[in-house]
Amino acid sequence: MSNSYGLGDHIELGTVRGRVVDIGLLSTTVMEIGPNHSSHQMTGRALTFPNSLLLSTPVIRENHMGEYVMHIINVPLAYEVPPTLGERLLMEAAESVCDPHVEVARRHMEDMAKRYLVDIPSVEPRISIQPVDEKRYQLILRIAIPARERQRIEQAILHKFMSDCYPIIKA
Repeated sequence: MSNSYGLGDHIELGTVRGRVVDIGLLSTTVMEIGPNHSSHQMTGRALTFPNSLLLSTPVIRENHMGEYVMHIINVPLAYEVPPTLGERLLMEAAESVCDPHVEVARRHMEDMAKRYLVDIPSVEPRISIQPVDEKRYQLILRIAIPARERQRIEQAILHKFMSDCYPIIKA
């Protein structure tokens, strides 16, 4: 009705988040992605919602950018890990894992910019630091990666970061 999404799209509508597998006249069925918002794995559950929700609830289309998406990874750290050290180690991990995708992501984002007449985000990994409370801060990593590989790439970055960070923290 509103062309907000199509088959195969990853959407979020209220508390429903998943991959669209069926669009009917009265309802839509998605394969749930979860168990929480930061996960990108199918849970195996199918959720059906009435299309009337589209009249009152905004639809978030997670893969609107197509094959490549901008992905965010939040890494909470204790202040015992100096922010400059944490930032450096996370950037090294992100660059080593994401480097094979940067040029293709750049071309993809340039095509998207022409198609939708918008400014493209930088595809190189970017990190910002955000204080959380008196005990910890978080590093917020933004990367451009293939949409289908979000979970694998995120886990590869986190594993590399943690394996590099842990020996330094223990020293």
